[in-house]
Amino acid sequence: AAAVFIPVALSVLITSALSPAVSGLQRWHVPRWLGAAVLLMALVGVLSATVWKLGDGASQVIESLPVAVKKVRDKLRDDAGKKVAQGTPAASSPLETVQAAAAQLEQAAAENAAPAAAPKRGVQRVQIERSPFNIRDYLWSGTMGLLSAVGQFTVVIFLTFFALASGDVFRRKLVRIAGPSLEKKKVTVQVMRDISGQIQRYLLVQALTSVI
Repeated sequence: AAAVFIPVALSVLITSALSPAVSGLQRWHVPRWLGAAVLLMALVGVLSATVWKLGDGASQVIESLPVAVKKVRDKLRDDAGKKVAQGTPAASSPLETVQAAAAQLEQAAAENAAPAAAPKRGVQRVQIERSPFNIRDYLWSGTMGLLSAVGQFTVVIFLTFFALASGDVFRRKLVRIAGPSLEKKKVTVQVMRDISGQIQRYLLVQALTSVI
């Protein structure tokens, strides 16, 4: 049930975080649906800009892979008393760069592997050949995971928008479900306020920790 409960839980957290801001905009005569839409678009814009900035760092890491792999391979060959590698061929794309780096590491590990003991007479030696690293397999699985995450993020955004735009509708319905007794309604309202306050304090602590 993770595909259902995780988006709902994230939506509740984001709704609790943005609800005071939406209420503040409403006091300035901004409709709740408009305030919720503006805040969510700003949130999506900030996240998109962050991902875009991180992409530059990822490109730099990929570009530095051949140099790092050459150092590791040379170190392994030096320890084994073998000749130092002369260089790493340049790749024409980031995908080929990662694939070439993985191939170089596998080659260095194979060259420095301890020789297997000779089998006893009359015993057939069996060796399992491990399939070589293929970056495209990991790229495919990573792409599918990314698409799933984007889909769940979209669901979270829609759930949060409707929760923020509806205002106190859910709270009034819970109070109505609690029963006709005034005491039960007061207890229900107090419980919902406590839950909201605890979630907001949790998010505030997380935000302050991240800033520090």
